[in-house]
Amino acid sequence: MKKTILIILSSLISIITYSQINYEQAYFIKNNDEKVSCLIKNLDWKNNPSSFNYKINDTTEILTANIEGVKEFGFTSNIQYVRFNVKMDRSSDLTGSLSPKKEPEFNNETLFLKVLVKGIANLYKYEDKSLIRFFYSTNHTTPEQLVYKRYITDLKSHLSRSYKKVSNDDKTICFNKSYKKQLYDELSSSNISKSEIQKISYKQKSLTNFFESYNKSNDANFKALTPQKRDRFNLYLTAGVDQVSLSVINSASTNRSADFGDKTLLKLGFEAEFILPFNKNKWSAFISPSFLKFSGTERLAIQTATIDYKSLELPIGIRHYLFLNKKSKFHIDGLLAFNTDLNSTLKYSVSQTDIDIKPDYNFAIGIGYDYKNIASIEARYYSNRNLISNVSAMKANYETLSLTLKIKLL
Repeated sequence: MKKTILIILSSLISIITYSQINYEQAYFIKNNDEKVSCLIKNLDWKNNPSSFNYKINDTTEILTANIEGVKEFGFTSNIQYVRFNVKMDRSSDLTGSLSPKKEPEFNNETLFLKVLVKGIANLYKYEDKSLIRFFYSTNHTTPEQLVYKRYITDLKSHLSRSYKKVSNDDKTICFNKSYKKQLYDELSSSNISKSEIQKISYKQKSLTNFFESYNKSNDANFKALTPQKRDRFNLYLTAGVDQVSLSVINSASTNRSADFGDKTLLKLGFEAEFILPFNKNKWSAFISPSFLKFSGTERLAIQTATIDYKSLELPIGIRHYLFLNKKSKFHIDGLLAFNTDLNSTLKYSVSQTDIDIKPDYNFAIGIGYDYKNIASIEARYYSNRNLISNVSAMKANYETLSLTLKIKLL
């Protein structure tokens, strides 16, 4: 069984090496206003790009275009990036690195901004790791940053009610929410009240809803951009077989060392998966609990060792997908597996000793094949797990190779 699973693992690894994100029908506009129809490698960027790879058609070589030579690029799926020279505040939003200054600290930058709403009033987004900024423009003007800034100041010098104490040294986190005044001054109308603007949060969904509402009220021909909807949550029923080996090593007495050999076990469980909102659905986080039971007896020189191991296994991991086509994809998993013991024991007959089992966490890697987002099969290898981490002179090494079938429920 182990040999079969290892063959599957190595075969899948050799196949997925050749899988990649497809090039999609797209365009870009050069500095001289020439529009080039082409295929662009759509990475579904989490961070705004400064360059991209493209091909004129499927048979031509891969080329690279960068922000210095491109004014705009986009896809037929309503994804669009436009180059602007803007004033950008890069003040950190991380609690441990907040600026003591209330006002934004602007610097001139040339950036590709992602278009979220396009109309009389335009909304753009820029993201770089933990930094998220929104920009707006009207009447073909240069985009201006919507100002939202967390900053830190002394409690004694701060008279506003909008603060949050973060330590015992009289420091507080305060909020500059000037974006609400910007929206009110620039985009208020008879259809949008000041109280409605006050409810707008500095989040993509909230700002997008506001800009779409404003454009609909002021332009009868406005059409909202409708990016493709994605399933963000998947729930699977899982069933499979584990090929496990268990050996107990006692450094103080060989009379307690026992090799329980290899066993093939059945297991049932489920998996909950959340698709991360970037990189073309290529990354996800998941949790896949299952119930395990291992029992065995080993006759030693002067006594018998008996183990009854029952556990709720709780692997938590990150998954990376590699797409072959619209129906098929492979995935690679990296996991940290926690284990909750369910009244398990290791017993010795002569000494009449019962050792409570306290399993360690362990790591795992997996690789699998998915078909039509309905079913998948996965091979997974778990590193050694010590089942008696509470006993210093002993180890119970539990090693697993598994093969699992998953059926999608939601």
